Amino acid sequence: MFVQLLVVSTETYRGGLKVNEVRHQNNLSTLDIHTVDLLEAILEDTVEEEKEEEEEDKISSSNRRMRLLGTRLRVPEVQVT
Repeated sequence: MFVQLLVVSTETYRGGLKVNEVRHQNNLSTLDIHTVDLLEAILEDTVEEEKEEEEEDKISSSNRRMRLLGTRLRVPEVQVT
C-alpha cells in the first residue's frame, strides 16, 4: 500500500507543502494534501484546573510530553559489562 494523502492541520499546512517539494525533488509522486481544523483539547487525564499554564488548548502531543517530563517511563535496565 502506498501513501496517497497527507492530512495536515492549518498550522502544519506549509510542512505538507515542503513534504511534496522534497518528494518531487526525489522523483516521487506528490501527495494530495487534506487540511483539517484544529480540535479543542478534551483533557483525558487532567481536570481543567490542573492543566499546566504552558499547555495549549488544542490537541497536541507537546502537551502530553510536557506532562510526562520528570516521569520515569520504564525502569532502567542494568548493563552488565
